[in-house]
Amino acid sequence: MRPLLPHLPCGLSSWPPTDPPSPYAGLAEALRNELLLYGISVHLFLPATILSPGFENEQRLKPALTKKIEGPDEGLSPDAVAKELIKGTSSLRLSSCATEPC
Repeated sequence: MRPLLPHLPCGLSSWPPTDPPSPYAGLAEALRNELLLYGISVHLFLPATILSPGFENEQRLKPALTKKIEGPDEGLSPDAVAKELIKGTSSLRLSSCATEPC
């Protein structure tokens, strides 16, 4: 079975949400429209940098030029990201890329 996405080195691939409407937002919107009939809601959560062991490894392997282009990023702990996700879905604080910035 072929992977759905091509393998790219960490830190070197383009992150689609920087070009709204992203493919993820389009997929979420399509799923939302299809599942609305069944009372199922769809949420899209795109956190920025998550300070994880994977991120630390990525930073070690990332070329200096890539780091310079990306600039500084404070990032969030995995727990902080999870809390924001739960807070957003439980309060139904939602936005749509069609009407607001993603």
